[in-house]
Amino acid sequence: MLVFWGECLLHASLVALQLVVGAHLFLPFIFYSIWRMRGKRPVILPSVLSQQETKVDYAIIITAYEQTHQLSTAIASVLQSRYKHFHVYVVIDACQERNFAYDDPRVSVLYPEQHLQSNVGSHRYAIARFVRDHNWICILDSDNLMDSCFMDATLPFIYSGYEALQGVRLPKNVNTDIACLDAARDVYYRVYDGRILFDLGSSATLTGSGMAFNTSAYIASFSGVDDIKGAGFDKVLQFLIVKSGKRIAYVEDAFVWDTKTAGGSQLVFQRARWINSWFRYSYHGISLLGTGLLKANVNQVLFSLALLRPPLFLLVLFAFVGLLFNSFINLSLSLFWAISLVFFVLGFFTALREEDANGRIYRSLKRIPLFMYLQVKALLYSRNANRRSAYTDHSVGELKNFNG
Repeated sequence: MLVFWGECLLHASLVALQLVVGAHLFLPFIFYSIWRMRGKRPVILPSVLSQQETKVDYAIIITAYEQTHQLSTAIASVLQSRYKHFHVYVVIDACQERNFAYDDPRVSVLYPEQHLQSNVGSHRYAIARFVRDHNWICILDSDNLMDSCFMDATLPFIYSGYEALQGVRLPKNVNTDIACLDAARDVYYRVYDGRILFDLGSSATLTGSGMAFNTSAYIASFSGVDDIKGAGFDKVLQFLIVKSGKRIAYVEDAFVWDTKTAGGSQLVFQRARWINSWFRYSYHGISLLGTGLLKANVNQVLFSLALLRPPLFLLVLFAFVGLLFNSFINLSLSLFWAISLVFFVLGFFTALREEDANGRIYRSLKRIPLFMYLQVKALLYSRNANRRSAYTDHSVGELKNFNG
C-alpha cells in the first residue's frame, strides 16, 4: 500500500512540475493579450512646480573589468547628453596598467586599490568618492553608449515618484548570426519583462546596465548585503526593490546601446555566468510570490513569475523532452507540451513584430539549433562560471553614430 501511494505521489509531483514549468511558455502571450485589450497605461506627467522643486543631480557610474578599450566612446556618449547636471565616475577594476585617463572635469577615473570583482563593490567604491551629493545614480557598462536624451527621458518618472528605473538596451551590433539571436532574445525580454510587466502594474526586470536609481534607495537596498561576486547583482537588486514595495519603471525613451555577443566562445562563457546566477537566485521568486499573495500585491506576484521563469533555452529544451517523453506514457501531457511550444513560438514572433525587429534578426533564426547547442554547453560550464570568467570579452568594433 505504501508503495502504491508513493508511486501516486511521485506521478502527481511529476505532472505538477510539468504543468508549472510549461505555464511559463503560455504566460507571456496571455499577458500580451491582456495588455493589448487594456491598452497602454500613460505616464502622468508631474506639474512644473514639482519639477522645479526636485533637482536631479546624476552620478553616472561606468564599471570596467580589466579592459578599457571601449571606455572612451562610452564616456563621450554621456558627455554629449542634453541634460547637464551629472558627473561621470569610471571604476576600472583589476587593470594591470593604470594608464587610462580622460581629460574632462566632469569625469573621475577611479582605480580600486584591491580587486573587487563585484559590480556592487564598484558602485560602492564610486559612491564613497562622489565629488558632491548626487541624488540619482545611473549604471552603465564599459561597452555601453548612452543616448543624448537618456537622462531627459527619466525625469518625468523621477518627478512622478519612482525610485528605480530601467531604460531600453538596444544592440550596437548585429554583424553575426549569434549577435542577431542574442538581440532577438533581448527583444523577447524587453517586450514581456519590460514594457508589458510594467504596464500591467508590476515592475520591469533589471538588465544590468542602462538603469537609474535614487541614491538613497540604492544604498538602502544593499544595506547589510555583502558585495556580490560574479554575475547576478541586478537579480538581487530587483528582488530587494520589489520586496520593499517599490516598482521599477520601464522608461521606453531612455536608450542605451549594448554590445551583443558576436562569437560562440563569448556566448558560452557569458551564458554560463547568467545560468549560474539564475540557479543561485531563483529562490527569490518563491519568497516574493509568498509575500505578494499574503499582501495581495499585484506588483510582487507578477514579478515573482518573471523571477521563477528559467532561461528561455531551458524552457524550450524542457518542453521538447516533455513532448517526447510523454508521447509514450501520457498523450494528454504530450499535447500540453505541443500546445505550449506553439504559444511560445507565437509569443516570440509577436515580440519581434512589436519591436519591428531588424531583418537580419529574422534571417538569423535558422541558426537557433546552434544557439541552443551553445547554451547547453554553457549549462555544463555554469557551475564554476564565475571562476572561469568574470566578464564578457567583446571583440567587435564601435558604432560611430550612437545617437542614430
